Amino acid sequence: MAIAFVLSSIAAMAQTDGFSYQAVVRDANGELVNNSKVGLRLTLTDKDDNQMYQETHTPTTNSYGVLNVTVGSGQATGNKKMSDVNWASGDVWMRVEIDPKGGSEYTDMGN
Repeated sequence: MAIAFVLSSIAAMAQTDGFSYQAVVRDANGELVNNSKVGLRLTLTDKDDNQMYQETHTPTTNSYGVLNVTVGSGQATGNKKMSDVNWASGDVWMRVEIDPKGGSEYTDMGN
């Protein structure tokens, strides 16, 4: 019984904080950006647009232009961590910015 508890505790500690995000990427002409590395910046804010956490990713889209990332596992910018987000404070918004050419010249796609 004690061994099972220890193993389940270790498994719980191995889990990462974060959640999945998926999007379809299109260029300025509305064409799919498929099989390409893209720049992605995600910012978690409160309802007044105060930044709680920000991170960047450079995922590769699939043949349908779809990217998949785990928010919380990207390259954090600044000195804030995902664990600093106060989820109980009320609404938490996510701003999505993307550079379909894979760099860091992001276009704001909205919250």
